[in-house]
Amino acid sequence: MNQQTVFLIIVCTWCQLQGGCAQSSRPHIIVILADDLGWNDVSFHGSNQIPTPALDTLAYTGVMLSNYYVSPICTPSRSALLTGRHPIHTGLQHGVLAGAAPYGLGLNETIMPQYLKRLGYETHMVGKWHLGFFKKEYTPTFRGFDSHFGYWLGKEGYSNHKAFAYPGAYGLDFRRDMALQSNYSGRYSTELFTEEATKIIQRHDTNKPLFLYLPHQAVHSANPWDPLEALDKYYKLFPNIHDENRRKFAAMAAALDDSVKNVTKALNERGMLNNSVIVFSTDNGGPAAGFNANHASNWPLRGVKTTLWEGGVRGAGFIWSPLIKNSARKLPDLMHICDWLPTLYHIAGGDSSTLKNLDGFNVWNTLSQDAPTPRVELLHNIDPMLNYSAVRVGEYKLILGNIFGGTWDGWYAPEQYHLLDETELDRNSLQYKTWPDISLDSDTAKNMVKMTQSETGNKKNDISHEVKPNGRILLKRSIGYSDQKSDFMPFSDKLAAHFGMSAINSGKHAMESGKSLKNHGIENDVVLDKELLGIVSRYIPVDVDTFHLTVTPDVVTCGAKPANASTNCQPTNSPCLYHIVKDPCEYNNIANENPQLVAKMLTRLREFNATAVPPRNKPQDLRGLPIFNNGAWGPWMDGL
Repeated sequence: MNQQTVFLIIVCTWCQLQGGCAQSSRPHIIVILADDLGWNDVSFHGSNQIPTPALDTLAYTGVMLSNYYVSPICTPSRSALLTGRHPIHTGLQHGVLAGAAPYGLGLNETIMPQYLKRLGYETHMVGKWHLGFFKKEYTPTFRGFDSHFGYWLGKEGYSNHKAFAYPGAYGLDFRRDMALQSNYSGRYSTELFTEEATKIIQRHDTNKPLFLYLPHQAVHSANPWDPLEALDKYYKLFPNIHDENRRKFAAMAAALDDSVKNVTKALNERGMLNNSVIVFSTDNGGPAAGFNANHASNWPLRGVKTTLWEGGVRGAGFIWSPLIKNSARKLPDLMHICDWLPTLYHIAGGDSSTLKNLDGFNVWNTLSQDAPTPRVELLHNIDPMLNYSAVRVGEYKLILGNIFGGTWDGWYAPEQYHLLDETELDRNSLQYKTWPDISLDSDTAKNMVKMTQSETGNKKNDISHEVKPNGRILLKRSIGYSDQKSDFMPFSDKLAAHFGMSAINSGKHAMESGKSLKNHGIENDVVLDKELLGIVSRYIPVDVDTFHLTVTPDVVTCGAKPANASTNCQPTNSPCLYHIVKDPCEYNNIANENPQLVAKMLTRLREFNATAVPPRNKPQDLRGLPIFNNGAWGPWMDGL
């Protein structure tokens, strides 16, 4: 037996002891997408309400994306992520896909798993789709994924896995590939999806590269009678959050953080982490202050999900990989969610220059080596049906129009509520297409409502309805109002014990006695997961004992808020201009002082608009409702 043979035996034995060596020369790609996670819902952005030590550990040892942008709602963002094309070019620039909508992401669009399969990847999806299912050809396993475990709609119950759209439109939406799954009732989706993802990793042939797409349900609101479904074991960790709904939201976020940790550990145990790329992103800004019955936070940024203010489009995100040459840093450069496709294709060994008609840029050299970025501008959106648009060019942002009549254009601290009246709810439903524009005879409408009530119990204090004369059903939800002051309480001892948090940075006394706001941002400590930091330190050159002293949260600082911040911009009357680098909280409209710059950016917006395709939106089709499909959501137009 020669020396080379002995060496190979030693290497193979070591690999087996480590859980198996990843033999693929192409890296494993794991994309984890949070749903409705706000800028201020992660502690690596300075939130000291909700610690996210696993996310923070990966963010701090990877590359934090300080100027990373997403679409304001989920269907457009998911299409941009998977196609590398802006929603104005896929026809998904207006609204989200409703359950009975007879359209989806066009079949002419090639998406990420299809590209990666060309390079030999196994492709698996676990979680939320929300890109159409009216025909089976629009569903994940017909679009490049080898498997899918999850749901097709935009939201549903976390434990019963049934989706409610409006009274009478309520049914099961949970599948393995195409097969409905009714035996998971009572199992919490965040944990289910984590289990499925880790099983995929555990049984993966490491001789092949893996693409795992994990779009979580968390932290989107669920069905309206129980919008914030949280497991009690996580809820108990947050006694210092006084508001009930924000506390539930924190518990949902904590479950998400644990999921990311467990998936990362599974990669390590399988011997794959040393050759993996992990991308974490939200799909849009957070629905704050009771919007969509949710209690996310974008503080101190302006606006909420659906708006084109920074709170709606500036996303929480990072990338982690041993392949990054310059890790443990914040990246100030512009990046858009559509940049992931060409970037990941390049990382996978493909030639991104051969990908045609993309809006995304390959920014790998920027991410890995801090090279100059090819992205110097980005389009937030152009919605021709709402006359609502915004564009970023360099350091400046132009915004025109609004949504909901400007009702959600404010700044919302984590425990602040916004009281909606019945009129506003009706206006929201009309403008945002929350409820379908379908007409039923009144008897049919009432019967649909009764069916939903019998299924859900219809808690009277939470939800009511009105059947209008034309048969149109308006769902009315009572939105709570809290007159509590926003309180930013320190992490509890229970949290530290649960998460194994360590490495508290400067200001321990402040942490013990509570904190206050400073410059409309939150001073905070660095929290890291001890176990996870020990794992990633095998692949990223960091000193476990001192690393916490070298990093700081990526906190937005707003400066002084002028008295006219809420009134100096009337975007339905004239464009508003903001110097985002100096004014990230959009306090100061400087359009009047910079007419030439406004004209230049309007020209750029018109140029973008000239390339747009019409929205694909179509009226909902009653044949797609669960009452006509054995109580489930699913393809209803196959063969029609």
